[in-house]
Amino acid sequence: MQLPQGRSETGRMRNVSMSGAMIECSAELPTFTTMRVEILAGAEVVPAKIELGARVVRAEHPCLGVEWREFQPQALADLLKASSLPIGGQG
Repeated sequence: MQLPQGRSETGRMRNVSMSGAMIECSAELPTFTTMRVEILAGAEVVPAKIELGARVVRAEHPCLGVEWREFQPQALADLLKASSLPIGGQG
């Protein structure tokens, strides 16, 4: 995650949907913090990393609930489809 003031943190997505994700990380961030989330996937799934703008909508340390700033990001839909994971609870 790329945070304001050039900070970055690593985390693990515990779940993901077309509207947001739950990310486990050591950072304690206030609600409405904006960030860029970098999703790394194996090259067999997608050829490049995916970066999505997000903001914190729920902060319950050690987890952050984030919502994507773009409605239904296409890159995320492609990743979920390629990985055979259910998209937005469908499947």
